[in-house]
Amino acid sequence: MRELRETGQIAQLLKQRRERRKRGKKMPCGCALLVGAGCSVSAGIPTAQGFIDRIKTEYFDKWEDGDSPDDYSGCMTALGEYRRHFIQEIVEESKVLNPAHVAIGQLLKERFVDRILTTNFDPLIVRACAFVREEPAVYDLPTLAHREFKPDRIALPAVFYLHGQHSGVIHLNTDADFERYGEAVWPVIESTNDDCTWIVVGYSGENDPTISQFEKLEKFEQRLYWVTWNDEKPCARVTKMLESSKNAYLVRGYDADRFFVSLARELDCFPPQLLLEPFTHLSKLVDLVRVPTDWREAKEGLLQETARQLAKATARIRKIKRLVEGPWTELAGEESLDPPEVKPGLIASLSLFSGRGGYLSAEAMAGSFEQPDFRGRALQTNWGPLLAAVEYHAAQLRHCWLVCTQQVAGDYQHAASLIAKSAPGAECHAVFVDDQNSIFLVQRAINEVYDTLAREHRLGPNDIVADITSGLSSMTGGMVLATLDADRAIQYLRQGEALVKGGVAVTRDEIRERRLLIGIRTSSSFVRDAVVREAMA
Repeated sequence: MRELRETGQIAQLLKQRRERRKRGKKMPCGCALLVGAGCSVSAGIPTAQGFIDRIKTEYFDKWEDGDSPDDYSGCMTALGEYRRHFIQEIVEESKVLNPAHVAIGQLLKERFVDRILTTNFDPLIVRACAFVREEPAVYDLPTLAHREFKPDRIALPAVFYLHGQHSGVIHLNTDADFERYGEAVWPVIESTNDDCTWIVVGYSGENDPTISQFEKLEKFEQRLYWVTWNDEKPCARVTKMLESSKNAYLVRGYDADRFFVSLARELDCFPPQLLLEPFTHLSKLVDLVRVPTDWREAKEGLLQETARQLAKATARIRKIKRLVEGPWTELAGEESLDPPEVKPGLIASLSLFSGRGGYLSAEAMAGSFEQPDFRGRALQTNWGPLLAAVEYHAAQLRHCWLVCTQQVAGDYQHAASLIAKSAPGAECHAVFVDDQNSIFLVQRAINEVYDTLAREHRLGPNDIVADITSGLSSMTGGMVLATLDADRAIQYLRQGEALVKGGVAVTRDEIRERRLLIGIRTSSSFVRDAVVREAMA
């Protein structure tokens, strides 16, 4: 059984297959995802064991002492008429999308994936597709079980709910259900195997008989990539299936979020436009509204004012981003700028860890701090600029505030650990922003650090520098706005300057000597005049 720990090979195959489809090649060239409960856990939907635990906690009175079943099917069967309500209640409690489903939506939108088969009841896939303005065909279990259903009539891209939807009329979650309807999913699985490369994520094959249908395939001519949870071993049935096929691969070292984000990044389709350019995305949504030309009042109320506000906001974001990321030489000449003063306080943005530099997770990176090659590998990750900033101020750094969204909450503890090791004596603080796309919420959070949080640790505005290198454009823009009129220090890592060249990392002294990190104050005339004139116009 062959194993992988990187997504590069999978990404390259998906690129090739999409290109074949674009050229009209008459050969199988699609990709299908089979996703299970593991893909929805971080969005608040429990796994099979989570369902079992909750049923025992909330419905224990339905059994006599000692009669409580221990397996998923048994617990669902015991619920009887409460089963449908129980499923809907749990699914409807989750109102968020996790990174895995956002990335899945992007893969479908960009046609790297054209079929998604799910054993979940939740609507996260459909919700993610709507999030990226994609509208796949959706096939529920009653459709698959209908005698008129034919695989060659499938409209692509498509989503198949193999066990039904939470709001549907049929759910497969008991032995009796699978005995009655289980064979209905076979035509979809068989036809998918003929045309598509399989990627299986978040599905263990242990809690439902769908794996039996999968085992019938015997061969995977278009390849199979089975992603287990982190380094967990697959169950015996999956192991046997993978070992029996020369085209099957076991992918280890990822959870669902990190796998799909890593794959989508390799394919240059993550993050989606809504996260990068929220106002441009909203403008496109407004363009979908068509108001009759003779309906003057509605046209003015629905479109004109909305379009004007979106256009203005988009222009401001782009100008701020250009000023931050673009060549400062247009303003005053980068060569005239100096490295920042070393400060006891630092504000920075925490990005979702991308898995570069050979580290598959933030946890793995934090755990390898003592390794000899740590610094050279760490500076190649998307956390490299953050680590460089922390190292630069390490001699005096006492407090570091990381602006975080809920999407990176799981990574924060590992970032804090790295900061503590890189700058002994420094204390890390998380500053959460509810909406990462709101430049004004970010501005408010940064102001709170300066006005309240820093003062609690006896730090004044002159003791703090805000690093604007990392994060989304809305994060960067919020920092710029928070420092704009208050004579506050900001810093940024020069664009186009690699921290690692030829496998050799720049030293801390080289960062200063080569002026890789630039410091400015927002009160300096060329910055104030340019930002006020351009960004706030």
